[in-house]
Amino acid sequence: MHDQFRNEKCAVCDMKFFDDEDIVVCPECGTPYHKECWHRVGLCVHSAEHGAFEWKGESQKLKEHFENIEIAQNERKENDSQFEVIHAESYDEYREIMNKRLLEQEKDMGEVDGVTPAEMLKFVGKNGYYYLPVFREFIKHGKIMKMNFAAFLLFPLHCFYRKMNLFGVIMTAVFFFFSELRIIMMNSFEFAQNDNGAGTLIYYASIAAAMAINMFILMFFNYFYFKTMLKKIKSIKQQYSSESYDSILCRIEAAGRPGLFYSVAFSFCTVLAMLLILQVINNMLGISLYS
Repeated sequence: MHDQFRNEKCAVCDMKFFDDEDIVVCPECGTPYHKECWHRVGLCVHSAEHGAFEWKGESQKLKEHFENIEIAQNERKENDSQFEVIHAESYDEYREIMNKRLLEQEKDMGEVDGVTPAEMLKFVGKNGYYYLPVFREFIKHGKIMKMNFAAFLLFPLHCFYRKMNLFGVIMTAVFFFFSELRIIMMNSFEFAQNDNGAGTLIYYASIAAAMAINMFILMFFNYFYFKTMLKKIKSIKQQYSSESYDSILCRIEAAGRPGLFYSVAFSFCTVLAMLLILQVINNMLGISLYS
């Protein structure tokens, strides 16, 4: 018996071949059979697959299996070698290392109105890997539209979280203005009696405007954050020009550091102030929301 079929099994009876047995091999796919089994069946059990099927013995399959394992292990070693282990004594040291690498990646940004990428990175803090490439698009390609879903979904919390106080107050005021406009239209005589009148038109226009505000925040928040950042950094550098550069960087970092409690408190006070103002307006117009 040929060594190729040693410890292999007949495709019909599933019994192993012995040294003294006659073996018949299918000329199409190479499947081995006992001579008696071949004559009894009369055709190859894989005849329907001829042209696409090639018999492989258990020994060959096992050999290929170990070869695949070896290839996978070599590929894993190559991939592992691409990762670098960073040794740092603290999180601040780790951030410093990563910030240097990020600045190296974005080294072609250049200064904007005297503000360097390193100063921008200090201002945005740990979110530099998101914001710095976005700022680069603003600077190098003039693309001012970039979606920010956090600002869209968490408005106005995210505005105040990022210390965008003026932007957050203005957008909140505009949003409440259109809400008040809808309340006035709903309580107006024209809206109640004439569905096709100017009141109805203004009502639905105010809904469309409120939706437009949300889309505006989604698409342009990053750009206004960029402009706010530049203004604050320039102000700090001018105000504390007599101090060391490291001290200025610390002030820039403190000015841009997000604050969750600050965000919640500022949002609550802003919304409360808007509600009080609208209540005064409603009282002056004789509109009651609870009648």
